[in-house]
Amino acid sequence: MLRSHGRCENPECLLPDLPYRTNAGAWLLEVDHIDDHAGGGRDHPAAMIALCPNCHSNKTRGADGAVLTEQLREVAAGLHAAWAVPTQQERRRQAVG
Repeated sequence: MLRSHGRCENPECLLPDLPYRTNAGAWLLEVDHIDDHAGGGRDHPAAMIALCPNCHSNKTRGADGAVLTEQLREVAAGLHAAWAVPTQQERRRQAVG
C-alpha cells in the first residue's frame, strides 16, 4: 500500500487518481497476489500489486484477466524494484554510520 501512494498500480486503470477512500478515510485499494497465493503464488511485494476495486475485479473475473495478469506481473516487479532501491540505500547508510 505504501508503494502505491493510494493509487491503483494498473497502468491501464481508467481512473488511477480517483481518491478511492473508505468511510474511515483509508485508501480503498485491494492488495492482490499477481499469481493466486493459494495456488503457490509468492507472498512478496514484487509479486503483489495494489488495485482499485474495478481493476481487481477485472483481473480476477474479467474476460481479459489472463492478459492483465501477465501485464501486472511485470508492472509489480518493476514498481517494487524502483521502490525498494532507496530502502536498500538507507540500510547501507545506517550500517556505515
